[in-house]
Order: sequence, then structure tokens, then C-alpha cells
Amino acid sequence: GTEYETWLEHSTENCRLAEKISKAAKHKMWDEALAAFHVAVEPSADLYAEIVKAAAECRHLDEGLRLFSDMKKKRIPANTAVVGAAISILAEKGDYEEVQHLFQQNLEKSNEGLAGLLSVTAATGDVPRVQRELDAAESRGTQLQPAHGTCLLKAYCQVGDGEGALQAAELMRSSGLAPTISDYTIVLTACSRELAEAPDAAKAHSYLARVAAAVARDGLKQDEKFFEARLALCLGTVQLARAPLPSERCRSADAAGRALRMIQEAKASGLRLTPAVKRLYQDLRKVGQHGPLAQVIVSGSKDRGPQGQ
Repeated sequence: GTEYETWLEHSTENCRLAEKISKAAKHKMWDEALAAFHVAVEPSADLYAEIVKAAAECRHLDEGLRLFSDMKKKRIPANTAVVGAAISILAEKGDYEEVQHLFQQNLEKSNEGLAGLLSVTAATGDVPRVQRELDAAESRGTQLQPAHGTCLLKAYCQVGDGEGALQAAELMRSSGLAPTISDYTIVLTACSRELAEAPDAAKAHSYLARVAAAVARDGLKQDEKFFEARLALCLGTVQLARAPLPSERCRSADAAGRALRMIQEAKASGLRLTPAVKRLYQDLRKVGQHGPLAQVIVSGSKDRGPQGQ
């Protein structure tokens, strides 16, 4: 009876501490989360899972891995929750080999950890490997989630393959993994990266039109990040924020006019603008009032011709 009562007491205490750790992590209070963990007399695998997840949330990645290692040294049997948390940290650090090792040892038949494995693989731009991991997961009977499909989009984005990203988004949709507006933002960025080195206005307009059609078909509404990605593709740059001068963000006066019109329409619709778009808008207004491009930009902002869809 005493042994059971001791186990029950420790189990109840671990549950209480796990809740405390989780709350501290949500507020990025790492010291408080760690202090709660150290109160435990006999921390369980579930409690280790909470503290390792807290380490990831609070960006104390090395400490999270140290705690995971401590758990293994104490021979506490790892469950899928703690291994999944460790994989997430390793994915953040880009340690593909260790992620693969842990995944194969513990989680091949579980959904947990798959997103971490795919994420770290996508970061390398290895599209075939991401696809192989997805195929292998499906063959094991794993129910794929939208986040898993997003990793494939990120891999295509990493290598600047706009067509591949568009086709992957269509595959997600046909597989029941409905792409989100954030997924289509990744697709736009992939298109921008593809065209950054070899500008092709006609191809950019085609990509914009196809993405716009997909977004409308899926009943999605653009957010500020999607709009910024639209502008970047329209202007022939990868990221607006990285181009310090208006001339570097607008390759032509026609593009500047289209950009100004797009921003004015977005503002009129009540869309919140990102800092990069606000800065571009201010620059375009200044250029539209002064300088040799003024007349073209002003006329471009009034033109009703084709724009970034």
C-alpha cells in the first residue's frame, strides 16, 4: 500500500509540475519552468517531455537536449512525447543525422516527430528526400497532416522551384491537406526565388495569376505576408525588406506604378501592411512626387492594366 501511495503522490506531483512548466513556457519564462522541473522528486518521461518542449519554446535548445540526455542516463523509458520534443529541437538546430536516428529508433510508426524530420530535411532543399519521407510515412499507415505537406513546399522554396511548389500545393489539396494562405505565401516566395536570377515578367504574371486562382478557389483571404510576397514577385525581388532602395525594389517604372496601385487598393480594403510594404509605399509616393520616374509612376498608379493578381 505504501509503495502505491508513494507512486500516486509522485504521479500527482508530476502532473501539477507539468502544468506549471507548460504555463511558464507560454510566457517564455524559462527559469520558472526549470525551477518547477527541479522540484520533482522522481520526474517521469511525461515531465521530461514538458521541460524539453519548454526549452524549445523558450529557445534554450542546448539545455533541452541536455535534459533529454539526462533522462536517458537515468534509464527513464522515453515515450513518443519526449522523443518528439527532442526531435523538434534537433530539427531547429539542423542536425539531420540525429533526427533521422531518433526517428527511426522511436517514431517510425508514430506521427510524432515526423514534422521535425521533414522540417530539417526541407531546410536543406532536398526535395526528393522530403518526398521519400512522406511516401514512407504513408506506406507505414501514418495519417499525414497539412504541416507535413508544408514541409514539401518549403523544400521547393529553398531551391527556388516555383513550378514545383505550385504542383506540390495542388497535390496537397487533392490529398485532402488543404493549403493555407501561409502555404501559398511559401509558393509565391518559391516563384520569386526562381525568377530572381533570370527575370521573366510574363512568367511572374502567370505565377501570380495561378496562385490567385488557387487562393480564390480555396476560399482563402490574403493576409499581410501573402500580400508582401505578391508585391515581391510582381517587382522581381525575393524579399522587399532586403532591398534598401526603391530602385532595387522596382526594376522598372511600370513595376513601380503597379506596386503603388496594388498598395493603394490593399489599404482601401483595410489590409494591414507589413513594415517592408509601408516603407515601399512611402518611397514610391516620394518618387511619384519628384524625379524622372514621377510621371510614369503616377500614370501607372492610375492605369487599370494587368497587375499582380
